[in-house]
Amino acid sequence: MDLVAVTGSDKPYLYDLPHLLSLPVGFEFRFRYRCKWVEDNLLQKLQEDKDVLEKSKVVILFHSRRLGRLLVLRKAEVITVERFEDIVFLRLKLGEIPDASLNDGERVGRKALGLDEGVDLNKGLQPGFYFRENQLSACSYSAAFQGEACKNWVALVRTLQEEPYLDGVPMFQSYCQKKITRANLQDMLGIEMASARVGLLSIIGTIILMVMGSLLFPDRKHV
Repeated sequence: MDLVAVTGSDKPYLYDLPHLLSLPVGFEFRFRYRCKWVEDNLLQKLQEDKDVLEKSKVVILFHSRRLGRLLVLRKAEVITVERFEDIVFLRLKLGEIPDASLNDGERVGRKALGLDEGVDLNKGLQPGFYFRENQLSACSYSAAFQGEACKNWVALVRTLQEEPYLDGVPMFQSYCQKKITRANLQDMLGIEMASARVGLLSIIGTIILMVMGSLLFPDRKHV
């Protein structure tokens, strides 16, 4: 089964983005949703078999209410999905970041969620639309994840820097195995990075962001 998991532009969920974009392929990331935001069909399947979604392929979307758009962030695979009372916990193994073509016109995000073109993305999504079954076949866009990893990362970061609340938030490059410097980033895409250092500092920065997030927002939930 192919799935879609959505994170958003409201605080504190916005600060998931530096983590999602910096963790290398194969690392674990977690979401949690109140049941009202999960598709009824998935809740029913979990009730019948708690392991039914394991190994499912997931596309992670970013919903910006401020700019009214849906962007594909990266693909992932389900490790576990667990329900405790009114909360669903989703553990993911992160995969690749797509090339820029997948977010051209943002049609893929809409189609994956099954949203009509007339749906106003400047408003919040309806209940059941933050974690649900993918309405697209994964093979229809799989080629977009096969490009050069670092170039895909840079293109997505450039797009995301248009978000008002991300101004000044560093995007660390530990996702990329290739060394990136301020100079070659600006040469490629004209992007202004918060830091020119890479490698160890990038990893340290990622860890600091994760610790700060857990201290500042220990009980984050979609409400």
